[in-house]
Amino acid sequence: MNALLNRSAGAPTDRTTSQQFVLLAIGEETYGIEIGMIHGIIMPQPVTEVPKTPLYVKGVTNLRGKILPVLDMRTRFGLGPVPANKAMHVRFVIVETVNTTAGIIVDAVSEVACLGPDEIDPPSQLLHSEAYACMSGVGKLSSGGSDRLVVILDVDKLLELSDG
Repeated sequence: MNALLNRSAGAPTDRTTSQQFVLLAIGEETYGIEIGMIHGIIMPQPVTEVPKTPLYVKGVTNLRGKILPVLDMRTRFGLGPVPANKAMHVRFVIVETVNTTAGIIVDAVSEVACLGPDEIDPPSQLLHSEAYACMSGVGKLSSGGSDRLVVILDVDKLLELSDG
């Protein structure tokens, strides 16, 4: 999956034209994270539990000598465990902000998509959920004559601890 990131690494990042997002599956929905926030995509690693953390904080893992917190997005968004028939697609997405590097567990990583500013709307104030608290917008992807929506995640908000 790191090929997804490398394929787009040299692409322009002019925010007035379009932004690139890595598309992730969490439950039945498609989510996007801005490609510049992603450090890597890896197979699941052993996780050491840490007591007295929110349920969605699965613990910590050792990634090339660096200890990273690992957050389970299904638990964060109130979903049940990943179905057995989809477990082989689970990935750790390593995300970086100015202050934090962490691994987030997602059901699958599918592709890199470009969205222009006219294809991203702000989230509705009527949506109240743990996922809403981590949203920065909703993107509209058009392909093959059909449209699909992509929930754009704000990595800074995603990594903020809550009691979830």
